[in-house]
Amino acid sequence: MKPRHVAALDTDADHVPGPAPASARAGAICGLEPDCVIRTSRLGLRVCRVADAARIHAIFADWEVVRWLGAPPWPLPLAETKAYIENVTAGFVQIPERYLVIEHDGRIAGGIGVRAHPQNHLQRAAGPHIYYWLGRSFWGKGLMTEAAGALIARVFAACAGPAIYSGAFEGNAASLRVQEKLGFVRDGVTMLTCNPRGGIELPHINTVLTRSRFEARPR
Repeated sequence: MKPRHVAALDTDADHVPGPAPASARAGAICGLEPDCVIRTSRLGLRVCRVADAARIHAIFADWEVVRWLGAPPWPLPLAETKAYIENVTAGFVQIPERYLVIEHDGRIAGGIGVRAHPQNHLQRAAGPHIYYWLGRSFWGKGLMTEAAGALIARVFAACAGPAIYSGAFEGNAASLRVQEKLGFVRDGVTMLTCNPRGGIELPHINTVLTRSRFEARPR
């Protein structure tokens, strides 16, 4: 496949429902409030709602999008899409996260989120971990770089931590290119479950972005 897609980072297959701390459910997560809105010249990022489930489900019907994710099964039932959004917005997840949709010209183009992630095989230290995906009709326009850059800027402005983490399955060249443009560097390889491909483990490239590298990136 040509590496032109920006389908997704993994949505951590090890990330399962469970109660987050009450403080995370009620307040900001990695600097993002429950009513967070971020705007760029072309995009609007807002917190995902259950009403968005049908549109997200339709995008996830495209194998070329979902094949690069870690968590969702294939095919993904609409009921599971709704349940995931409900769990995240209610804080019923083990790792606190804020999940936003990306809107372009009034349509949901993709999703992007950030988790207050502990140190584990995906990142060398505790800190924000971002993930994202983009519908195929929106590839090749620089939208994900724009969206991720805006989210990262907000997180760094609100949090004192020195780094933000991310990554992608090996072979997802376009997602890794998005990260490289924002200043991420590779930080090792681990094995991660890919549920859309039947739950097999695949090589996952971990990445890290320091505050100084983000501030020094070409504009």
